[in-house]
Amino acid sequence: MKSIIRLYHLLITVIFRIKRFLRLTALSNCDQRILLFHEVDIADEGRFIAQIDSCSKNWSFIDPSKLNIEADESSPSSTRELILTFDDGFSSDFRLAQNVLNPRGIKALFFVIPEFVDLKTEEDKSLFVSNRLYPGAKPSRIPTHLRSMNWEQISILSRQGHTIGSHSSSHKRLSSISDEEELAREIVRSRQLIEEVIDKKVEHFAFPFGNLSSISLRSLQLARENYKYVYSGLRGSNHEIPPGFVLRRETLHPWDPKGFESAILNGGADSRFRNSLSVLDCWCQEISDKANPQC
Repeated sequence: MKSIIRLYHLLITVIFRIKRFLRLTALSNCDQRILLFHEVDIADEGRFIAQIDSCSKNWSFIDPSKLNIEADESSPSSTRELILTFDDGFSSDFRLAQNVLNPRGIKALFFVIPEFVDLKTEEDKSLFVSNRLYPGAKPSRIPTHLRSMNWEQISILSRQGHTIGSHSSSHKRLSSISDEEELAREIVRSRQLIEEVIDKKVEHFAFPFGNLSSISLRSLQLARENYKYVYSGLRGSNHEIPPGFVLRRETLHPWDPKGFESAILNGGADSRFRNSLSVLDCWCQEISDKANPQC
């Protein structure tokens, strides 16, 4: 699967470069994108650094705590803002924050899973990764670096100025949950548990898996009611989207081909997600004003 994804991302990169060479694609001077990483093995740290430094050349990393998608006429007309996020709360996140992000003054947003953090035994941790994060993977083949940060590390990140968000209580596919109490545990209780540890309000929620099939209208409504910002895993720009709508994110892996980060940040893969985003946007509109019953 990894080789297939990398080949597809290479194709996106090549097509983007050809379009740029032929001047078929114009680069926007004003945009807001959100990067999404998962685990970064220590062997891939050098490539991660190269990607972050590459992005920094043409984009400005902003503090997630200062995120504001409301139109601001007083802000510069030509800005390319980038927010860095990490899903699942893997232990590599803490290492990267200390070794890479803090020295560069980059603040990131870390989405953690309370039940994953609470696990004690190696067997339970491997089973969780196999059952919830990478369904189908054999527990015996789960590498040891795929472990959660502990609560102390999460607290340290918060004290260092990074932002902590919820990735649900147990990383279940929320679209498969119909029981209201269970859905509330995943979305609402997860926020409360994190707040008890970091002693700060949690305003950010990222849907597990992040694709349209993992999101339901009810889970979206509950997330919107309990968080200021809600995130998907669908690619796209966040420039000038209505407040309260689901934010788009650009998934990036340290093993992606060189230049892929530039391609996706400039919209090289946006078209693939337009249909899914139109559904999500319609749900958001329906939740806001109940004016679109046909959606």
